[in-house]
Amino acid sequence: MFVPSVGLATASRLLREAEEALQDEQNDSALAYADKAAACYGRLPKDPESPGLVDCQRARFQAMAQMGERKRALKLSKEELDACLTANDTRGEAIMRLCIAETVLEKMGSKHRKEAIPNATKAAHIFRDLEDDRLEAMSLLVMANAHLKRSTAAMDATKDSQLAIDFAKDALDLNRSLQDRRQEGLALHTISVGYLHLQEFRQAIQLCKQAIKIYQEIGARKLEAFERRVLARWHLRKDEPDQALEAAEKSLHMFRELEQSRSVTGWQVAALGVVVEAYLAGKDFDAAIEAINSEMKLFEARGCKSSQASAQDMLREALLAKGDFEAAKEAAERSVVLAKDVDKRMEAELLLQRAPLLGLAADANKAEESIREAVEIFKDLGAEKDRANALTMLAELHLAKNEDVDALKCAQDAEQGHRKAGNTRGQAMAYLSAGEVHQCCGRIQEAETAFNESLAMCREGGDRKGEADSLTALSKLYGESGQGIKAAEAADSALLLHRELGRKQWLLEALLSTARSKVAACKEHEENGAESAEIEKEVLSALDMAREAVGMSRRMNDAQSLIFCQHTEVEVLVAMNQFDEAMDVLKEAVALSQEQQLLREEGRLTSDVAQVYICQKNWKMATHCANKAMEMAEAAGNPALGTVVVQKRRKMQQRCISLQV
Repeated sequence: MFVPSVGLATASRLLREAEEALQDEQNDSALAYADKAAACYGRLPKDPESPGLVDCQRARFQAMAQMGERKRALKLSKEELDACLTANDTRGEAIMRLCIAETVLEKMGSKHRKEAIPNATKAAHIFRDLEDDRLEAMSLLVMANAHLKRSTAAMDATKDSQLAIDFAKDALDLNRSLQDRRQEGLALHTISVGYLHLQEFRQAIQLCKQAIKIYQEIGARKLEAFERRVLARWHLRKDEPDQALEAAEKSLHMFRELEQSRSVTGWQVAALGVVVEAYLAGKDFDAAIEAINSEMKLFEARGCKSSQASAQDMLREALLAKGDFEAAKEAAERSVVLAKDVDKRMEAELLLQRAPLLGLAADANKAEESIREAVEIFKDLGAEKDRANALTMLAELHLAKNEDVDALKCAQDAEQGHRKAGNTRGQAMAYLSAGEVHQCCGRIQEAETAFNESLAMCREGGDRKGEADSLTALSKLYGESGQGIKAAEAADSALLLHRELGRKQWLLEALLSTARSKVAACKEHEENGAESAEIEKEVLSALDMAREAVGMSRRMNDAQSLIFCQHTEVEVLVAMNQFDEAMDVLKEAVALSQEQQLLREEGRLTSDVAQVYICQKNWKMATHCANKAMEMAEAAGNPALGTVVVQKRRKMQQRCISLQV
């Protein structure tokens, strides 16, 4: 005999078990529990304000989505929503709207993702009216995560990031009142991400640590491992590689200990990626390679090709950072072969990673084939934004091959693709690419128009990084076309933006670019008859910037960056006629390049030494150093440096002829 009270208790327990299985991504178990719960609810009188069949449907559809059947889950959710609307089932409507929002939030592209916010918002309002705090909190958290997703695609992330924080804080308050510790931790995580998007690293890290503490207390080891990986990423963003490594290694160790389902293996790969990033940030290349090879053995033992492909791609990055180009190229090839059998999107992404290595190996045709193959895969997948990004990369390759017509066509196709995908940021970057093509072809006016179009779009959208990139492009254009003053003004504006953004590598590059632009501006000021005090102020400003960059690179402990910064410092000192001081800087830089066995850098510096001797009219030493630099350029396979040295030698030959006459 069926007893309703017992049946309700059984149904509630089974639904709860289905939800717990979903949390652990045990999708087959979740489906089984949901089916059993539905059978129990089907024998009970319908209560429009209590859990029932529609809750079981949500659990089913969530399991389908997590198993990769997102399109089917979305279709069935919408059909169920229509049925609820027809039956005037308000609670059922809210459940299905929440389900739709959860489904479209991940791995369905920006077109479907747009449905998340309106559906989650409507669900939250209904649950509030029904006084269902638990489901209202879930809806608010989905709203917050949808705004975070939107912020990553927006040109100005501020508005969506702040909205995400506000909604997640509302969810946090509800979960604390419900004493739901797991959901409290998830809300803290979401708030942490929002603060990171706002560049407020300290708050992001503190909230992340609070979430970790909660997961430790409730024994949620998978969530704890996930959050430790997040903490490591936040430390990397704050340029704290040691703290990042500690958190990332704990995360990797925990994921390794968890039962090795497919989803856990995926997170193990992600944790390994952060471990590798931390080692590379600390310049410990061998430790990064050792960590990758250690995990690779586990992935091979499990026969997980997607994990192996990801690890091979990490190995490519580590080997490239170490300077082992050939080994990096081999790792890139292996990653593509592994991905072919398991994941087309991954294959396309790895093809794009392989292309630059082929280009560096002077195999530009194979590099082009690699990018074109990726373009076609993205086209087949309907991933218009990714296809447009790949076309921009193809435009850059054509430009490097002096194929200007093809380069411009690819840049224009990329712009149209981004416009079709509604990706304004991508459109702006495509205009930048088109401008570079025009610039290389000597079409100065067309290049300036394209760069200004990109600048206007970035300013309108509040994309400060894009604005800085556009200003830098304009500065280089003005510099190459002999407009030194305009070049310096654009570079100054870009530098100001980079100081606000606070990313060290971007700031370093901006300092060097601005220093060089100011030197060119000084020459133009001098030609225009400017006051000597004004010129001196400009050149001293250039020297300050070059030396600030040198100081930054010393603190970063990056030999190649330091040498490049010292090269710029020498340029400024030569412009100031401070030849002895320039030679002192060069002696230190040459010694460092020899110590680190950086032949290309040593060749460039030797060319700089020749330039100083030219300025001092020491033709004998200038010729000796120029010849030595040419030999180094040939040995290092650096034709660009060879061209520069040839120009310097011709200059010296002409000078010697004029002296003989």
